[in-house]
Amino acid sequence: MCNKCKSCDCFTENTLVTRMLEGGNTYEQVPITAIKMGDKVLSYNTKKDKLEFKKVKSSGLTRKHADIVEVAISSGDYKFYVKCTPDHRFYNPIKKIYEAPYEGMDVDVSTTKSTAAHLRKHQAAKITSVTYSGVADVYDIGLFGNHTFYAGEGQVLVHNQTI
Repeated sequence: MCNKCKSCDCFTENTLVTRMLEGGNTYEQVPITAIKMGDKVLSYNTKKDKLEFKKVKSSGLTRKHADIVEVAISSGDYKFYVKCTPDHRFYNPIKKIYEAPYEGMDVDVSTTKSTAAHLRKHQAAKITSVTYSGVADVYDIGLFGNHTFYAGEGQVLVHNQTI
């Protein structure tokens, strides 16, 4: 554990995060390292059961040379990968809890089009493998309000940390 966050649940530098563009009608996926304080990122409000864009209160490097796993996620014919620390918590919609990734785990992904009005939530997906991938510097973000964000090209719902 480092001194910047509670458990160092983090992602590699190229992990995509969905950020709202100025004006609030469209968004883009950018590497987690491009997310800055004040940006708004795609999040899930568990109390209201809805997608929201929430303001970033903290972002940055959380640990150097951390162990990394590659998590393969499949939703129908679509497959994508996320690289993170082995203990980063993903949302399991069946159990309704956040837990470290494991093969066969159900996860929640959000499919999107080009505008915020077209966001969909709760598309079923499964983790098909979790494989050790070496070491890398890792990053995380903290949000005001919700403690969740969507990570990776396929936008899997994960828990965020306060850093």
